[in-house]
Amino acid sequence: MDWKAVDERHGRNAMINPLWGFGEIEVGAFSDKEIAAYNKLHVIPFNPLADEVCSPRLAKAPFIGVGETCERVLAHPEHSYSGLPVKELKELAYADAAAAVFVGRKIQDDNEATYWFVRGAAISGKSGPLLWLAKDRFGDTQLNMWTKTPDDAKRIRTAFAKRLVLDRLAAEMGDPRANPAKYLGELDFTFGPGAKEVHKATEIQLGLYKKEINKVRQRLGLAQLFEEGDDNV
Repeated sequence: MDWKAVDERHGRNAMINPLWGFGEIEVGAFSDKEIAAYNKLHVIPFNPLADEVCSPRLAKAPFIGVGETCERVLAHPEHSYSGLPVKELKELAYADAAAAVFVGRKIQDDNEATYWFVRGAAISGKSGPLLWLAKDRFGDTQLNMWTKTPDDAKRIRTAFAKRLVLDRLAAEMGDPRANPAKYLGELDFTFGPGAKEVHKATEIQLGLYKKEINKVRQRLGLAQLFEEGDDNV
């Protein structure tokens, strides 16, 4: 699958989560082959847009005229877990990757959400939850002219470090969309003199995630994903 070509057609988020471009994506925007490739890497299957039904709508004052109300129709029913409360999902998430991912999506705290996405990746052996999390929670990683305050810079640097770890972990799980080299190449610019320490800290965190993934899989009687003796295990 040429993920770069998919990105160029739909924007740079499409390879990680097609829903990011949902507002602009039309019916049939993704081929069956692309959807199958996405689903192979993810726990929650992509539910493409199948139709859009629009009807006239009278504008309310002070606006005058007739507008449209449109309802998007998905190809498949919503996942059965989408409406479950977090407490119930957590009970299922011990051995159910989809439940773990839904907990991660619903939890507001980034650190707790990360735990559940990593668990979903561990149970399923799929890297998609890691990149979905990376883009959803840690997508803003660029210091630029809009970085106005020290708090802005701190937030961006924190996101950058977490994104680096998640991309490296996804890459080691074989995800062709992961691009840790991009973030490794930007370490010096983002962190300046502290780049080496940040790199060391991300190495440690990467090792902790890999150990956790192996531990989860061992408890469930699943094959280990990372070999003991690996530099980060």
